[in-house]
Amino acid sequence: MLSKLTYRWQVSLSDEQRHELQQGRDHHPKPYVRERRAAILLLADGRSPHWVAVHGVLKPRKPDTLYRWVNWYQSQGLVGLQAHQQGGPVRRHL
Repeated sequence: MLSKLTYRWQVSLSDEQRHELQQGRDHHPKPYVRERRAAILLLADGRSPHWVAVHGVLKPRKPDTLYRWVNWYQSQGLVGLQAHQQGGPVRRHL
């Protein structure tokens, strides 16, 4: 009999990272930045990406969106959560 191996996707944060994310979640002037920081904190607290995408953000989103936010945070830091503004017209570079 084979045992089923389950994989749980997780985000690990240092105390300093958690504090920075909490400060921005509570005080950043842009709502989309506050939402992204709150989502990352929920993921770090052990919530599943699907749960956070449905219940833990301002409006329901696809779990892939949360993975993208985490990738931006892990590769670019806090700047990555602000640099990629959502919505608006697509800009073409000529």
